[in-house]
Amino acid sequence: GGILFALCALALSFLGRELLGKLDAQAIRDWVDSLGVMGHLAFVGGMCLQAVIPFLPAEPFEIAAGYAFGAGEGLLVCTLANALSTVLIFFLVRRFGMKLVNRFVSPEQLQQIPLLNRKNRLYGLMFVLFLIPGTPKDALLYLCGLTPVRLAPFLLLSGAARVPSILSSTMGGDALGQEQYLVALAVFAVTGLLSLIGVWAYRRRHGKPAA
Repeated sequence: GGILFALCALALSFLGRELLGKLDAQAIRDWVDSLGVMGHLAFVGGMCLQAVIPFLPAEPFEIAAGYAFGAGEGLLVCTLANALSTVLIFFLVRRFGMKLVNRFVSPEQLQQIPLLNRKNRLYGLMFVLFLIPGTPKDALLYLCGLTPVRLAPFLLLSGAARVPSILSSTMGGDALGQEQYLVALAVFAVTGLLSLIGVWAYRRRHGKPAA
């Protein structure tokens, strides 16, 4: 685990340092293309680090992916990163159980998320929770590892449910990169509104969500 964290941090540090000197979107995309697969792997490593540490927000990484790769390619990069981090977290939780989960999710937060109490409706509930904007998705990854769900359907359902949210972020980042600021503003405004509605609905039904 420590080795993986170190590799992810190194990849993110390398990518971030290079991007700081390339504020122009086309220059960033040309630089990423020149790196080939290594540029994509570095970004995937940074996103995996973000997911494993759930108090780091995913949205800035998704917007940056749209800015650096474009909306469609950014979506693919983020989806790959989410799939890898989901598998990693799933097996880590299965191996270490509550000892690991308690490091990232408080007992109060555990009580506020209904997954553990709805064993007969787990897959449908997971899909809805990962689909709704504003829910604590990275914390949910840890909780799902405590349930009897199987990895393959969990990976498929959670990945599919996260596509609309990721796509809205990469579209906004792509619009910023093309200097279409009104389009970016509209995308972020709609996404923000949907997130507020999602947070409100989640709190109303399940209590205050995990941070």
